[in-house]
Amino acid sequence: MEGQKTSGRLVVRTVLVSALLAAVVGALVGVVLSVALGGSEPEGVAGAAERALIERFYEESWNNGDISLIDELFTTDYVLHMQDGRTIGRDGFKIEIPELRSSFPDLSITADEWIMAPGKIIARVTWRGTHTGQGLGIQPSGNRFEASAIYIYRFEGDRIAESWAMFDSLGFRQQLGLL
Repeated sequence: MEGQKTSGRLVVRTVLVSALLAAVVGALVGVVLSVALGGSEPEGVAGAAERALIERFYEESWNNGDISLIDELFTTDYVLHMQDGRTIGRDGFKIEIPELRSSFPDLSITADEWIMAPGKIIARVTWRGTHTGQGLGIQPSGNRFEASAIYIYRFEGDRIAESWAMFDSLGFRQQLGLL
């Protein structure tokens, strides 16, 4: 009976996280559509150069572990706002990327969808990896994970100045066997 209650709670949490992600994407699409239906692209809409910068960050830093370009891509006062209230600056990436890649040597991030908004880019991405390395304070499980995330990026000039993240941490933990 207790196992069924726990299983039921996990299903409810998973459904809630999925619904929240769907609501965020829906709201963002609504903003973009309202801009699009207005007839003209507003000044300051992020474009191809900004998207290429984010793609470069994903490929070179996250997928290949090269943290040397972080200072080039982010403003000195850059901050990432995490869904749990934590923040990470650009120097935090220099610690977090190697740490996560030591836990998940095959870690990769793939952009599935891009949405342009005034002064911002929204990316819906999929994280993948296999937990074969030491790190994160837990023993390697050998489990593979696939988790969705949504990032909103704000630019100052040709650098990322601020971003916000919504990551499926519940699904991530379930797939690693931590829940």
